Amino acid sequence: MQSFQIDTATQPLMRRGEFWLEEACARRLGVYGRTYIGNDPFFFGRMRDTEACGLVTSQVECTAGIAYRRGEHVRSWTHDAHVIVLQRGQGATWTQKDRELKLARGDFLIANPDEPYSLASEGDFDFVSFYVPKSMLAEGLYPGSPDVARVVSASTPPGRVAAGFALHLAATMDQLDATSAAGLTQSLVRAVCVAAGAAAGEHQQTMQEVKFAQVLRYLEQHLGNPALTPASCAAANGLSLRALHLLFEPSGESFSQTLLRKRLLRSRALMERRDVQSITDIAFTCGFGSLATFYRAFKRSYGAAPGELQVQSQA
Repeated sequence: MQSFQIDTATQPLMRRGEFWLEEACARRLGVYGRTYIGNDPFFFGRMRDTEACGLVTSQVECTAGIAYRRGEHVRSWTHDAHVIVLQRGQGATWTQKDRELKLARGDFLIANPDEPYSLASEGDFDFVSFYVPKSMLAEGLYPGSPDVARVVSASTPPGRVAAGFALHLAATMDQLDATSAAGLTQSLVRAVCVAAGAAAGEHQQTMQEVKFAQVLRYLEQHLGNPALTPASCAAANGLSLRALHLLFEPSGESFSQTLLRKRLLRSRALMERRDVQSITDIAFTCGFGSLATFYRAFKRSYGAAPGELQVQSQA
């Protein structure tokens, strides 16, 4: 898997806006960019692109502005792909072929990036784009023509599930091997197709995988909560308790086993850091309700007491 990053923090203050427009907009995205403020010394821009098995993911955060992809850009560089854009920021407006589409936070845009367009942000830009082969949306039974830009709302249950999965995938993309990244991107495409109106029955397994990834992301975000239970997790993710337990069956671990393993992994990671924390602080930070419970679980898993491993890692 290949990756590429741009960060304006590496540039002098008064050069950051110009650098972003040249390097990120013109060379990497194939667009003409304009900021609302001009050459603002507080301009910021970050981009991270990853490519796995021909699938490209681009994550962009930058100061508010407008991006234009014009005819000359298309003639000099085509993506030969459809783009699925997840709006992470406040909102944006996509204009293409005299049609304006409004994107709210969490919405998806499906479009052909090789037709001229403009994208204007309401606040700072914050989005992730998945460039996928044109055949992939057809294989996912996408309803309608993906060459006609449309918004898939995050206000529906399938939309929320797909958006949660997309956020998790974007956050972990650079930790995956190429095959896993490509497979999960294909799952995301199918989930977006269901959110757009494709028959959910055709993608039942994919939707289960996407929901499971959503639940795992929720666990990661709430490990420190000692009151985290199957019931509270199910309610937060719009699932019945039975549906939640069924999601974990293919993994070979129960909800409780997975939660305990993740808490232990985080506790061990904290022990290996140089900013020393007490064992008690680590236990409660990772959501253990009592120090005794933490000690028993840790020793059973790693064959040593927490304090012994902490000393070894900091030696």
